[in-house]
Amino acid sequence: MAVNKVQFGNQTIMDITDTTANTDNVVEGNVFYAASGTRSVGTLGDATTSTHGLMSAADKAAIEIFKNLRLSVDSEGYICQAVEVS
Repeated sequence: MAVNKVQFGNQTIMDITDTTANTDNVVEGNVFYAASGTRSVGTLGDATTSTHGLMSAADKAAIEIFKNLRLSVDSEGYICQAVEVS
């Protein structure tokens, strides 16, 4: 069962209900969680050839830093990080 919001008492611990990430705007192979809470994998082309957001930067060193930090950029230019919850 997918979970997109976690509350403990009156405190919200995690809430991804407003995320805009989807398979079309997350770099191919990167794992992310959609607003519904389902785990998905991005299908957007390679970060070095994508024309979307910051990942289209010519500075390959910066792109490598993003990859090493498991960061991606969605189609609106927001920086996203894949998080795994166990």
